Amino acid sequence: RYIKEVFKCINEKCLDTESALIKRDAYFTSFLHAFQFNYPYLKIKYFLEQVIEIDSLNKTENLEPYFYLFLLQILNGDYSGKINYFSLKPTKHYEHDETSYLYKFLEGVNSFKEGRFKSAKHKLIFVSNTHNQTINSWARQLLVVINFKQGNIDLVTKLIAQENKYLLSDTSKTFFTLNSSVFFIAIISKQLFLSIPDRNKKSINNIKVISPIHDLLIKEIKTNRTI
Repeated sequence: RYIKEVFKCINEKCLDTESALIKRDAYFTSFLHAFQFNYPYLKIKYFLEQVIEIDSLNKTENLEPYFYLFLLQILNGDYSGKINYFSLKPTKHYEHDETSYLYKFLEGVNSFKEGRFKSAKHKLIFVSNTHNQTINSWARQLLVVINFKQGNIDLVTKLIAQENKYLLSDTSKTFFTLNSSVFFIAIISKQLFLSIPDRNKKSINNIKVISPIHDLLIKEIKTNRTI
C-alpha cells in the first residue's frame, strides 16, 4: 500500500524521467526491506525486476540488482525468466576485476546448494578477503556452515570468533542484514556451546525474521548432510 501511494504522488508531481528514477529508488528500497525481512520470494523478485526494467529503459548499467536477483534464483532453484543465472551463466556482468568476486560468490553459493562443498570452499575463501563487507561476511558465514558440516570444529570456532569481532565492530553498524548475521552466529554458537557476546544476546531476543540467505544457513546446520 505504501509504495502505491508513493507512485501515485510521483506520477502526479514529477516529469517522466524524474518519475522513473524516483520509482527505481522506491522499488530498490522496497527490495532491501523485503530481503531483510524475508518476504515471499516472488514479491522480492518483483521489486528487483522492476528496478532492472527501469535501468534498462534508461540505458543504465547497474550490477547490484542483477547480483541479488541471481542470488535469489540460486537460493530458490528458480530457472524461470529471461534474466536467469542458470540460463545466462552471467560472467559478462562480472568480467572486470573489481566485480569478478560477485560472480565467484554466486558460484560458491550454487556449489554449496548442490552439495559440492570443496568447490564452494575454494570460491568462498577467495571472496571472504574482498573489500565488500557484506559479501565477505556472508562468505565467512557460509564457510562456517561448510566446515561445521565437515566436522572441522576448531576452524569453525575460529571463524565464529572472527565473525563476532566484525559484527561487534563500529564498521558493521551499516552492514546489510546485520541482525540476521548476529542471529545466525548466535544460533550456531549455541549449538557448539560457545559463548555469545552480551550485546548479541540482547539483539537476538528481538529478531523474529531473518534474510533468505541466513534462513538457508540455519536450515543447513540443522540437517545431517555432510561431505
